[in-house]
Order: sequence, then structure tokens, then C-alpha cells
Amino acid sequence: MSGQPLALASEAFVEQKGWRRKEELVDSLPYIDGLEAGEKEAVMRLVEEEARNSDKKPADYLSELPAMPPSRIEKNELLQSELQRVSTGTPLSALDLQRYNLNPPPSSQRGDPAAWQTALDNAHAQLEHQRNRLLNLELLLKFGPITWRAHNESLAAHVANLQSELETTRGAIDQLNRERKLQQTSAGRELRALESEYVALIAKNIELEAACKKVESEATAAGANAGNPA
Repeated sequence: MSGQPLALASEAFVEQKGWRRKEELVDSLPYIDGLEAGEKEAVMRLVEEEARNSDKKPADYLSELPAMPPSRIEKNELLQSELQRVSTGTPLSALDLQRYNLNPPPSSQRGDPAAWQTALDNAHAQLEHQRNRLLNLELLLKFGPITWRAHNESLAAHVANLQSELETTRGAIDQLNRERKLQQTSAGRELRALESEYVALIAKNIELEAACKKVESEATAAGANAGNPA
């Protein structure tokens, strides 16, 4: 053959749908298809030229992709309000620490029993809060190390599961690549044999054509000699 790569005809090109429609599929065998000198540079030049001449923007490519599944954020009023706050640049409200202060009633309400009752209720609430903090600290000192060890063991088991899945996936990928290489190598041998057979048949046809022309010329000459006896 004249150096042209073997191409496999396919009718599947017209069946592409969605964002892959109207695109040509490349029937290549990367494990056996070699690159001639300068072919990679030529391909990169074509890509750069296409990029310069294209009037598409990134948003145009995104619009051709399949639609995303419906968002569940729209159904969450809390997330919607928070997204609205962020989009408008409104700062997040700071925590009100005033209620943690044990302030007496203002001077103008020092004689009001209700004001003193409110201050007393706040003091009781703060006292209970401090008791709760002490209780949490005691629980942390007693059960914290055990809980953290159990948590770390759970994380280690989860990491081990993920690593096992990763190794399984990598093994499947390696096996797929091995099978692909074997299939392409086998196909390459068959293609080269067919190419050699094709070249031999073309050469034989050329020889037959030359022989036929020679016979025709000899027959024409013989006929001419027979019609013109000496």
C-alpha cells in the first residue's frame, strides 16, 4: 500500500446523540498504530488553528452538554435564604453575646421586681449553662479517649475499604488494558497479513494487466502480419 493507514468503515457515526452528535469516531489502535515523524506536531498545529478560528466560548460548550439533574437546593428554604445573603454580599449576623452577661437591671428599673426577676432568671440560666459545661468536660475526660479511639478505628476501617476498592478498580483497569493490548496486537498481526495480501494481489493484478496488454499487442501484431503476407 502507499503508506495510507488502514481505516475501518463504520455506520455508527450517524447514530451519535446529544453532545457527541455529528462527531467522527476515531477507529484507532493506539497499541499498534505508530506516529510518523512530525505527525504529532502537525496534529497540534491543526488543533491550535481550530482553536483560533473557533468562535465558541466555554459557555457554548457547556450548553451542549446533557442537562444537569434538578437541584434539591430550591426546596430548602434555609439554603435559599443563605444563598441569597451570600449573593447580595450581606455579612453574616454575629452571635449575640450580651445575653451571657450577668448585668443587673438598669438604674431606671432598680425598683422594678419584674426587672430583677428577669436578671435572676438569666443568672439561673447561666449557672445551668456552666454546670452543663462542667458535666460535658467530665464526660469528655472519662469517655473521650475511648470514643476517639473508636472513631479512629472506624476511620481506619473506612480507609481500608476505600483502598481495597481502589486496588480492585486499578486491577480491573490493568486487566482491561492488557486485554485491549492483546486484542489490538492480534488485530495488528491480522491487519498486517491482510495488508501484505492486498499488496501482493495488487502487484499480481498489475502483472496480469501487463501480461494481458502484452498478449493483446502480440495478437494485434500477429493479425496485422496475417493480413499483410510478405
